[in-house]
Amino acid sequence: MTPSIAVWGPNVYVVVYLYNNNLPDSSGIYYKFSTDNGLNWSHEIFLTPTDYCVPKIKVYGNNIHIVWDGNYNGKQVIFYKHSTDNGNTWSENIRLTNEDESLRPSIAVEGNNVHLVWTDFRDGHQEVYYKRSTNNGFDWSDDI
Repeated sequence: MTPSIAVWGPNVYVVVYLYNNNLPDSSGIYYKFSTDNGLNWSHEIFLTPTDYCVPKIKVYGNNIHIVWDGNYNGKQVIFYKHSTDNGNTWSENIRLTNEDESLRPSIAVEGNNVHLVWTDFRDGHQEVYYKRSTNNGFDWSDDI
C-alpha cells in the first residue's frame, strides 16, 4: 500500500494503490474520505485500474486532484484525475506526459492553480520537469 492524505477543514481524503492477487482487475487506485475529521469514513471507491504506482492527492475547497505514474502503451507516464464536486464525480484519466520513464510526480494546489513536477529521462539523464494548470486541471501548459 502507498497511501497519500490531504485535508481541507474537517474533510480528510485518502488515496491508495491496492493490488489484489485474486482479482487483478480490481488492482488500482482507491479513494476514501471523511467529513468529520477522520472519525467516520466512506467505503472504498475504486477510481481507476493501473499497475503499481504511488498516487498523490491534494485538495483545495471542493477540488480534489490526484496524480500518479503508470503504464501507457509500454511507457511509464504521468496521469491526472480530478473532481470539482468534493469527490462525487471524477474526470477521466488525463495523460500529462508523453515521455517514457516519467516518474515520481508531486503536485501542489492553490486556488485554481495546479502545479506538477516529476522526473524523466528524455535527454538521456534524469531531470526534473514542471507544468501547470490555471483552471483546476482542465488545461495544462507545456513541459518546462
